[in-house]
Amino acid sequence: MAGISKPARKFLGLLLLCLCATAANKALGFLSVILHTGLFLDTAFIITATFSGGLPAGLLASLFTTVIGGISHYLFWGSPWFWGWYLYGLCFAVTALVTWLFARSFPEECAPLLLFARHNQHEKLSSLNPMPRQSGMLNLIIMLSLLSLALWIIISVMGAFISVFNTRILHSIAEVASVEDAFKLGLLQRGFNLVIAEILARIPINIIDRPVSVLIGYGTSLLLVKAGSRKKQAPLFTTR
Repeated sequence: MAGISKPARKFLGLLLLCLCATAANKALGFLSVILHTGLFLDTAFIITATFSGGLPAGLLASLFTTVIGGISHYLFWGSPWFWGWYLYGLCFAVTALVTWLFARSFPEECAPLLLFARHNQHEKLSSLNPMPRQSGMLNLIIMLSLLSLALWIIISVMGAFISVFNTRILHSIAEVASVEDAFKLGLLQRGFNLVIAEILARIPINIIDRPVSVLIGYGTSLLLVKAGSRKKQAPLFTTR
């Protein structure tokens, strides 16, 4: 990339990371459908983008995932996805925001994963082990567990309110039934309020989906920085 300024290289690297994260999100989601897992698995690589590129990368990957989701539905189903789908982009963005907040709160576990670091951060980052051991490994387990728990609760509640808004206000309903719809129907038949039914229907799915997504997201970021460290003792993309 000779002749390209460092800010431009950083931007291109960030853009490439987000595009790859979006493609990986769609591929993983498609695989989940094919295998009938019942899981969403649509935020795993948004988490990767956030760990590896910071909040801007996470938000950009969230935007791309939302837009590409609507386009891919049009290509495969021949009609635009129900308009309420785009509101779920808020869940993607909040996933990136929560992940970023945790990354800032656990710098020893997460700072070494950054692929876009300033030149004066090299020495500090290289002194941190991207795969902590002993007490560091315990901190990593705690961080990933708390992040999974936070996303489990927040996304379950957000998704429920978005679904209610789509149904009651926008009258925009998904064309394809999902696993949480079956749970919701059973709860409604037992007299539960719609909002409560929407939240409870997502809990058994997200209690598995969020930890799996967090593990995939963190693990992929770790693999990226490991791959970069084989070439040089610094993050993959640097700017002064």
